[in-house]
Amino acid sequence: RILGSAGNDNLKGGGDYDELYGGDGDDYIGDSSMEHNLPPVSFHNLADGGNGDDTIVMGDGRDLIKGGAGNDTLTGGRRNDVIRGNEGNDLLMGGDGDDYMEGSEGSDVMYGGDGDDTISGGEGEDVIYGGDGDDYLAGFRIPKYSNFNDTDPDIVYGGNGEDYLVGDVFDLLDGGEGDDKYYEHVRAR
Repeated sequence: RILGSAGNDNLKGGGDYDELYGGDGDDYIGDSSMEHNLPPVSFHNLADGGNGDDTIVMGDGRDLIKGGAGNDTLTGGRRNDVIRGNEGNDLLMGGDGDDYMEGSEGSDVMYGGDGDDTISGGEGEDVIYGGDGDDYLAGFRIPKYSNFNDTDPDIVYGGNGEDYLVGDVFDLLDGGEGDDKYYEHVRAR
């Protein structure tokens, strides 16, 4: 377990399970984890940037990445990662695995990369790129009932693959290549 301070920290994990907490400040958190034989529901590493404008770059393990408050850059690795931007205008990049990504509050840009990803924008004017793979992409937070008043316009691109795109009347949905399905959520008045 590595804990940062209120200042700007540079934290680096090793080849085993790591917990990296940046704390306040503009932090860089990285990991060089190796392949492990862990159960499929476990994570190799946990990285939490805390407050501040953080950069988190993870390695090959299954990672849980949380950005916290601030404008963060969060990058997963080659495995199935969970990436949450939280508050701020964040950049989230998934990598090769089947990733789950959530932008939460703020205007976020999210790239799924390769793999069958699930990406939800949350509140704010988000831009979502699914990339290769069969992706589930939503301009708002999953599940939708978490915020019925999200009227921010989102842009959702499916990319290659058979994607499922979800948006509302304020969103632009573009499936790209592949046999895609579209769902538009309309609010009752």
